[in-house]
Amino acid sequence: MSNKLHINNLMKDGYCILPPVINLKKCEFLKEILNTSYLKYKDLYAKNSNSKHRLNHQDDEKIVYNLQNKHIDFIKMASNKNILDIVNPYLKTGSYEQGDEVIIRQMTARNPSKDRGFQQLHIDSRIPGLPFSIMVVATIMIDEFTTLNGATRLIPKSHLLKKYPQNNKLYKSEKIITGEPGSLLLMDGSLWHGGGENHEGSSRWGLLFTYVRWFIKQAFDFTENIPPNIFSRLHIKEKTLLGLNSHPPIDEFQRISSRSKEFYSNKLYKLPM
Repeated sequence: MSNKLHINNLMKDGYCILPPVINLKKCEFLKEILNTSYLKYKDLYAKNSNSKHRLNHQDDEKIVYNLQNKHIDFIKMASNKNILDIVNPYLKTGSYEQGDEVIIRQMTARNPSKDRGFQQLHIDSRIPGLPFSIMVVATIMIDEFTTLNGATRLIPKSHLLKKYPQNNKLYKSEKIITGEPGSLLLMDGSLWHGGGENHEGSSRWGLLFTYVRWFIKQAFDFTENIPPNIFSRLHIKEKTLLGLNSHPPIDEFQRISSRSKEFYSNKLYKLPM
């Protein structure tokens, strides 16, 4: 299927599915990093103050945050041409001369726990039914996604609705998106979606890359949390994608523009030991 058809599906249905963008060997390599990172850092996570819908709840799932500082291969995945050739034109629609940059808001990975229920249907864009999309969520299936291990649920065309999904309601139009390791699901940020229930307890890691227009606030301060050994290996396009040239200036004496020609990095940042 051509990129144009994928973009049309995003506009019409709110999602599209691509065949594997990485091979099984790479999936296994990344899964090992995810499992190691989760065990190493989970007890150091700050408490989630917004647990109304049990999103990102430690008992319900394994989650690894800030993949950009765990291994450079996650950044390489986020800048994958197969993804950006669809996300960029889709998110630039409506901007002046279709010229606005696209950046990453958040890079996480999620693995639902056994028999902990399913996620409340929700949207990630915070505002439903926008005239132009401000967010695309890419899910790369590191494990196989099945109906039994918590594959993503979604409501087609719901990104066009100017309302939120009702709490605890099951919709007849719900679809479960399954796929083999490496497969890619792209969703408009306003699409109603949620993780399914992991009935069998098998590993179901998925990478979650959230792409936004450059002026949207990022979930974490990437300018401050990328280790020097990773920053030094990044290309200009990767630094731009990470928003390292669109952080706000300290004041009007540093610069006036919201974006800079220089890429900021904290050369002292280190992950916890």
